[in-house]
Amino acid sequence: MANDNPKPGENDEEAALDALAAVFAVFPERTLTKTMTEWLSGAALPREIRARLGRWADQMRKRRVPDGVDKVGHGLAIYMARQIAEGADLRKSYAVKVQNRRSERPRHVEIANQVYQRVCQGMTTKAAAEQVAPLYNLAPLTVRNIYRKHAQQIRDELGK
Repeated sequence: MANDNPKPGENDEEAALDALAAVFAVFPERTLTKTMTEWLSGAALPREIRARLGRWADQMRKRRVPDGVDKVGHGLAIYMARQIAEGADLRKSYAVKVQNRRSERPRHVEIANQVYQRVCQGMTTKAAAEQVAPLYNLAPLTVRNIYRKHAQQIRDELGK
């Protein structure tokens, strides 16, 4: 028969992982539901969940990152777990980051259009990117990558 009332410290990792799953479930969709917003606020979480998150973060920091796991995402999970455990409110900073990402998309299309116009005039992609990069305070390679990402979309819109 399973123990319905585990002692403090038992299943800490499972509870912390459940809490983190709730926190990070929001990342792929890039939208925040009210529940997820509450999870991003350490102050809104019960003290015991914050303590479990803190213990989990401390344990994970000491372990080697398993093969096949994104090291940056793993580190971010540990960092955010620690911040939430300490009562930090990540709602505002996360919302700002999402808003910034969304507002960059039209800018990327604009940058790609600038490069595309120059390419249509006979310039190479590299030369066009080098001309456009200073206008947006970006590196030429970044501009080329933005162009590559949006070039097909631009061609489709222009019917070429």
